[in-house]
Amino acid sequence: MEMTVHSNNTVAEAESTGAIFHRCALQVNPGHYLATFRGEDLEGDAKSYADLIVQKAYDADVSVLAITDHNNVNGVSAFRDAAAKREMTVFPGFELSSSEGVHVLCIYPPESREEQLGRHLGYFGIQGIEPSTELSSKSLVEIVEAVHDQGGIAVAAHATNNSGLLRKLSGQPRVRAWTDDNLLAIQIPSSISSLDPADRKIVENKNPDYHRTRLVAAINAKDITKCEDLDDPSSNCLIKMSEVTVEGLRQAFLDPESRVRLNSDPLPEEHAELMSIAWEGGFLGGITINFNSNLNVLIGGRGA
Repeated sequence: MEMTVHSNNTVAEAESTGAIFHRCALQVNPGHYLATFRGEDLEGDAKSYADLIVQKAYDADVSVLAITDHNNVNGVSAFRDAAAKREMTVFPGFELSSSEGVHVLCIYPPESREEQLGRHLGYFGIQGIEPSTELSSKSLVEIVEAVHDQGGIAVAAHATNNSGLLRKLSGQPRVRAWTDDNLLAIQIPSSISSLDPADRKIVENKNPDYHRTRLVAAINAKDITKCEDLDDPSSNCLIKMSEVTVEGLRQAFLDPESRVRLNSDPLPEEHAELMSIAWEGGFLGGITINFNSNLNVLIGGRGA
C-alpha cells in the first residue's frame, strides 16, 4: 500500500498515481456460446451466466473484461449490468473472421451503444442478428484499419492456431498483415518463450522479413466460455494503463515491454521503492508527491 509521510509526521494513505497494472480478460463469451458453437448445455440464462462470470472474475482480481461474441453484440448488456455492481470495466465488442478466415477481436470504448456496435458489424458485412461463423467481407488488414477508424482496437486472436494470423495466412499476405501499423496486438496461448521457434522470431521482431518499427504486443486472452476458464493463466494478463480506456489499451500495446505482463512472466525481483516525497519549508514547503509504484526513477541536476 502506498503511504505518504506529511510534514507533521502523520501517515496517511496515498491515492494511486499514474498508470497501474489491471488484470484483463479480453475474450469473454456470452452464455449461449457452448451450446451454439460447441454443442454443450447452456450454463444458465444470459443474466445468471454473466453474473457468475463477473463474480468469478472479481474473485480472481480481474477488473477488465471484453465481451467478444462471434458476429454478435446481444450479450453485452448482461455483462454491463453485472459489472455495474463491481468496480469492473466492460469493453463491448465482437469477434470476426476476416475474408481470409483469420479470427480477430474488435474491442470498443465502454460507452459504445449496442446500436452503434451493430452498425460496425454491418460495415464488416455481417447482417445476421444471431451469432454465426460467417466470414467478414473485409480482409484482416481492412478490419484492423477500420476498427481503428471506428475508435476501437483490434487484436489478432489465436495467432498461432489454425484460425490465427500466423497459420491462416502465408507469404506476402502474412507479411503485409503482420507489418500493418494498425495491428498492435496478438493473442498467444502461453509465454513468448514457449512459441514455435519460427513464430517466436516473428513475435520478437528478429525475422527481417517481418520487421516492424514497434513490437506487436503478445497478450493472453483465451476464450472464456465458463467460469472455470478464468482459472487458466492464459485467460488473462496484466496491462498497465493510466485510465481503462481503448486509448489506454492502445498505449499499452505500443509499449508492451513495460506495459504488458503475462502470467508466465517472472515476477519482478524484490527491490526498494520511493513511495512519496514531501518538502518542509522553502519554495516547495507543504508539497507532497505520491509516486507510482511502477515508475521509480528520479533524474535531476545538482540542487534540482
